[in-house]
Amino acid sequence: MKKLLLPIGLIVFLTLSLVNADEISDFQIEGISVGDSALNYFSEKEIKKGIRKGNNPYTDKSFIRVILFKHKILEIYDAISFHIKKNDSKYIIYALGGLKDFINQPEKCENLKELIYKNLNEMFPFAEKSSFKNNMLQDKSNKSKVSTSQYIFDNGDKIRIQCYDFSKEMKHKDHLNVSINLAEFIDWLINKAYK
Repeated sequence: MKKLLLPIGLIVFLTLSLVNADEISDFQIEGISVGDSALNYFSEKEIKKGIRKGNNPYTDKSFIRVILFKHKILEIYDAISFHIKKNDSKYIIYALGGLKDFINQPEKCENLKELIYKNLNEMFPFAEKSSFKNNMLQDKSNKSKVSTSQYIFDNGDKIRIQCYDFSKEMKHKDHLNVSINLAEFIDWLINKAYK
């Protein structure tokens, strides 16, 4: 049975309601899980439209990122992103993220990230946990920052909660990203994506 990994209230801050789950594919963002076919939720035309050149900076093209903004299925997040394999006619999702804008509000994003992280702590006492802050690789000025809290499962799957704080020069929106990532995608991202 699928369980939800998404905020249930949305006024100024989002709050998160989580239930126990047996594996990462039991979680959903906007009703979608990793391992699902994107065609269950989006038309092929919508998926292809969501593949933008600037959103796929990878040198290895095995996976492709799709980002859909203000889509009709979105109830909580401002955008949804997912990664599929390049030539997969089934459009199976290997990584899935819900993005919520926090433009020039890094404190609010961090507060929500910590709330989500604490809720996940109760659910996953067995998972390896870590939190860290980095400069964003894409910003050569080192002004853009990403703050990450994550859970790493024994099989290599990850759940990440991240706040992106972009420099003005980057011309991207600051946002919260809650993501679910299968181990195969994580391995590609670390070892092949930018090689």
